Amino acid sequence: GGAFADVWTKFSRQRTAQGLAMTVYELRQIRDPGNASGAYRHATDADRDLLETWVDAFHWEIHDRAPLGQEVGAVSRRLAEGDYRIWEDGGEPVSYAARSRPTPTGMAINAVYPHGQRHLPAPGLRALG
Repeated sequence: GGAFADVWTKFSRQRTAQGLAMTVYELRQIRDPGNASGAYRHATDADRDLLETWVDAFHWEIHDRAPLGQEVGAVSRRLAEGDYRIWEDGGEPVSYAARSRPTPTGMAINAVYPHGQRHLPAPGLRALG
């Protein structure tokens, strides 16, 4: 349901169905435990192939199908706009995150994608609140 869906259904006489359930998280504070290995850096053109591979894999995990083209094609645009950050550990890229749009108090982050056995773009950093 949801209020918007209920109103839309009533006035449009169309049915609604949930497609992809998503959750929004608000990061209020970051605590650095001091022992996180690795560091983040801005992605560069040299990361294009890796990012395209990760974007494709991210899409498969989320949608269970191949991307339609615009997701992988967006890598070039987002690289040029400086939207990607890559976390490296031991000199190897292990994950990425992308910013998507400004918010009233900061920036929205999306497409956080781990590689291999990694689970956070910044291993050891934990969100509070």
